[in-house]
Amino acid sequence: MGRKQSVPLREQEVIGGLYDSALGTRPWSETAKDLTAAVDGSTLTVFIHKPLTNISDVIAMLDVPDDALSDYNAYFSKHDVWILGALRKRLFDRAFSNPELIDDRSFQKSEFYNDFLRRKVSMYHAAGALLTLGGGRVGIVGIHRPKDHEEFSKGDLETLGRLLPHLRASLELRQRVQIAEATTTSALEALDRLSAGVILLSATGLLHANRIAE
Repeated sequence: MGRKQSVPLREQEVIGGLYDSALGTRPWSETAKDLTAAVDGSTLTVFIHKPLTNISDVIAMLDVPDDALSDYNAYFSKHDVWILGALRKRLFDRAFSNPELIDDRSFQKSEFYNDFLRRKVSMYHAAGALLTLGGGRVGIVGIHRPKDHEEFSKGDLETLGRLLPHLRASLELRQRVQIAEATTTSALEALDRLSAGVILLSATGLLHANRIAE
């Protein structure tokens, strides 16, 4: 039986940060920095796309201007040759880099590069993944480097690949935490609408008292 490969310390820190952010105990902005640094990137985007509503939920961004995000959502998301290439080739749940998505000549001639990337953000090389989530949602992660940097290496993609299962799990966990918080909030609001006083107690003391009880 082969010996299980240990996870490098830096990757362990990134993994811990992903779950902390999913639980709301650490800002996603901090975890974004660690995730980007793990593969020596410069910028990062992580968002969840919901095909049924065509709405994208931005989870984390690093060094992407707000106006660039607005332009992307308004128009360029439909012309993103990286994501379109990954979807066309069905590259789900594994790391890939831009040469696998589109050849360099076609990329440089694309509207996405000339009218968006060159003008709005310093992105040329990309490493990323499409993560299948529950409910038909797709998690999309992209880590980028400027044109004057080297493209992502096989080792960089292997590092990202080891982190992807944890990123996927953290996005699912984030969803469950949000649902639980919304359910709890709705239940407490319902108690406040009752005409009778209600007090919720635990072994350690008062949890909640509705308006009548107060």
